[in-house]
Order: sequence, then C-alpha cells, then structure tokens
Amino acid sequence: MKEETGALRRLGTMLDCSRNAVPSVETVKKWISITADMGYNALMLYTEDTYEITGEPYFGYGRGRYSKAELKELNAYAQARGMELLPCIQTLAHLNAIARWPAYAPHMDVGDILLAGDERTYQLIERMFETVSECFSSPYVHIGMDEAHLFGRGRFLDRNGAVDRTEALLEHLNRVAEIGARHGLSLVMWSDMFYRLAAGGDYYAAGAAISGEVQKRIPANVELVYWDYYSTDFNHYDQMFQSHAAMKPGTWFAGGLWCWEGFSPHNGFSIRATGPALDACRKNGVQDVFFTLWGDDGAECSPFALLPALFFAAQRAQGNQDLTDIQRKFREKTGAAWEDFMLLDLPFSPNQKEDGVLNSEKYLLYSDPFRGLFDSTLSGGEGERFAQCAQALEDAGDQGQWDYLFRTQAALCRALEYKAELGARTRAAYG
Repeated sequence: MKEETGALRRLGTMLDCSRNAVPSVETVKKWISITADMGYNALMLYTEDTYEITGEPYFGYGRGRYSKAELKELNAYAQARGMELLPCIQTLAHLNAIARWPAYAPHMDVGDILLAGDERTYQLIERMFETVSECFSSPYVHIGMDEAHLFGRGRFLDRNGAVDRTEALLEHLNRVAEIGARHGLSLVMWSDMFYRLAAGGDYYAAGAAISGEVQKRIPANVELVYWDYYSTDFNHYDQMFQSHAAMKPGTWFAGGLWCWEGFSPHNGFSIRATGPALDACRKNGVQDVFFTLWGDDGAECSPFALLPALFFAAQRAQGNQDLTDIQRKFREKTGAAWEDFMLLDLPFSPNQKEDGVLNSEKYLLYSDPFRGLFDSTLSGGEGERFAQCAQALEDAGDQGQWDYLFRTQAALCRALEYKAELGARTRAAYG
C-alpha cells in the first residue's frame, strides 16, 4: 500500500461486482491504474457471491464470478501499482443470488438473509474466508452485514422465538469475527444495523439509544464503516461521526459517487455531497475513506462516467479546496475538459432538481406509452429538453478514449426526444 494520502491512511473506491455486471479483469486493472494516478491507494471489490469458493459449485454459478486465479492476478496488479485490494463480501444479508438454489435453502433465514446460529452458515462463511485469505494480501476483509431488515424474523424466529435482535446480531458477529481471527483477518462492517435495530429501522439517527453493551460486545478485530451517500449537510455527517465514535472508535467512512440510479451519472450531486462529507471526516480524524460506485438494477451507468466526481474527491481528500484548480488538473490527468465531462449529467437535468438524484431518463425510456404510468411526472417540453441535451453532447466533439460515454448518452437523449412525451401525445391525439 502507498504511504498515507494526505491525512488519510486509506483513500479508496469500491466497485460493485455483483449487480449483474461483473467488471472484467482488464476493466478492473484500468480502474486501478486511473485511480492510483489520481492518488487513491485502495480498492474494494464488492462481491456478494461473484467469487470462487472451493466446494461450493453453486456459489456464484452462472453469475460471471471471479476465479481464484483472477483475484490473485488483480491483487498482484494492485500491489504493483501501490494499491491495496480489499475483499468486500457479505456474511449476513444481500445474498439473494444464492437463495435461488436448493443447495442453500438450509443456510437461509428469510429472503436474502443467512440463518444466524446455524452451523451450516458458519461453515459457508469459513469457506468465504478461506478464499479471501488465499487470494488477497490485505489483512482486512469487509464482511457487509448491512440492510438485513428482516433479520431474525424467518426460520430464526421459528427456531428461537422472539429474542432481542441486537443481541442475536452481536452473537452472529462474534461467531464471524472468531472465524476471521483464525484466518488472521481484521474485519470491517457496515454500521447501519445497530442503528436500525435501536431506532425502529432508521439508520441516520445520531441520537439513537444504542446500548453501551453494544460497544462492549463488538469484537476487537471488527471496525465499523459509516456509509452515507445522501446528505450535503456538514452537521449531519459530523453528528453521525460523533455517534459512531461513542460506539466504536476508528470508524471508516464510505461516501457515494452516484452511478446507480439509471443510465446517467450524477457527478453534480456526488460532488455536492462529497465536500461536506470529507470536511466532517477531517474534523473527526477519520483515517479510512472510500467512495462507492454501486450498480443497482443492472449497472446501467459506467463508473468511468463519474471521473469528475472521482477526481474531485481525491483532490479534496488531499486538501485542495480550489475548484478552478481541480478542474484544471482534471484536464491534465484525463485529457478531457471538466465542462465537457459534466455534460454526461445532462439527461438528469430535465428534472430541475439539484439537491437530490432522480432518473427520469430511465423511467421515461422504459415507460409503456399506452399505459402512461409515469406521464404524471411530465410538465411539457421534455422532448425538446432531451433534444437540447443530445445536441450539447454531440457538440462536445471527439472525447478520445471516453467518446463511447458521450455517444451513449447522446443516443439515449435522441431516443427520449421522441419517447418522453409519446404516451401523452398519443392519448391527446385519440382522446
């Protein structure tokens, strides 16, 4: 791993390799090279079941999983670029892909959640750790455990009756931590379930009454990751960091570079959220910061479309507060003008919303014009605005290696020039 980046021990990204789009080995290598050149020194590969486990033929079956040889190849490549490659797996929820197979029925509590307390579950987790220990040189593994909303409410409830779910979560965590310790691993986990169980399902509840027993029961080899992709308010982040510090010192942070809400990137909102998040990290002495690039619902947007937000985050983490200077350096690094790359956000702009993220380009493309389910969102003139977006993207000219991003977004806007209002116009014609 490289020396510290600014005041940080780790400045990294996380690529989603599980949502029906597993990046090729060559793509991951390209990402490593680009991010290392920007100053990042770590990368997490988010793999729910998309990695090989010896003795588990249905784990990741038909899903483009990485072989052990491929993971070792990526690990070596990352090391050569001074980057730490960290496995990011799941040891509780988000395992819906394996739940489809009868072989894993005994392992499941309800939905996509593993059955805590069952020895078959811990045998599977043991095999997960065997793979990551063999393939990654990092001493850390991210064990997930987020968004297990129905944890303890399926077969676990049938077996054990109504129990304290926080206690059950801690028991499961301690079993997982024991397995990790046997493999010489340090673990990090998403923190949200502690808050959700204490605050009626709400994560961002800095004042949640989390019992002091929780702090005592979190294993020594487990660190927490506070994830938050939604706020542009410094005070919000600051309060959550203080709340985490009271539960377990040494919290990691994961922000979001928005590429998961449809076909278009959201550099603008990502940048607006990243600035105050990093300011709060600095104030609270956070040492490990990652930016996630999720691929929800099919990974329709390329993570490379987030290069402006990616570069902005690296520069801000290194202490650069001058946006003009950041934009100038972006061109030097990428060969593309900042203002041109920001045009990729344009399909989002007809929503006229800058304090959040919407995806009209997705739902209007998929909307059945004869049903008109989403026509209520139209105010008129959307077709013309998408035409203007297409023209701006086309006028940007040849963007070299990134030209495919511009051509794809321009083609999308040209389609929506006609499709966006097709249903409303059709009903008006026959009404």
